[in-house]
Amino acid sequence: MSYNFALAFIPNTAPSMIGASSSAVASFDEASSSTKEGPSAAAHGPHTLLVDPTMLMLDVPPFTPVPGTVIVTLSGASDTYVISVHYDNPRLRVFSEHELQEDDGEPLPAEAVFNEIEDPEDAHLEFFCRIAGITPSDLWKLGWAPLAQ
Repeated sequence: MSYNFALAFIPNTAPSMIGASSSAVASFDEASSSTKEGPSAAAHGPHTLLVDPTMLMLDVPPFTPVPGTVIVTLSGASDTYVISVHYDNPRLRVFSEHELQEDDGEPLPAEAVFNEIEDPEDAHLEFFCRIAGITPSDLWKLGWAPLAQ
């Protein structure tokens, strides 16, 4: 199965601070579905996680990035995976067609996963989970609320 969505980790930010609804909680499968028209947010400890099936977050985040914000785009359909770290130690890593295309900034410790997991899609999802301090299984168990349009 190919994933086609963007994920964001926003440290020390509550979902309500970026306009997440307090109702209409969805599962991760629903929030990441291609039928969704925009991002959804979930709380994980003091942090907010976002999933955006429109994949527009990398270009135009629907929030103001705070230091340490990490955005990961998984596009299995086009075989392109992007990591973008904002402010503190900026980082841009673009992996496409089984090759590293761009590699700017200092690698993060969580990038060790790229030497551990061969499949780039699974590795990038695991990378995001390590950054967020959550397991992939627990990511799917969170409740997700849409951001106000």
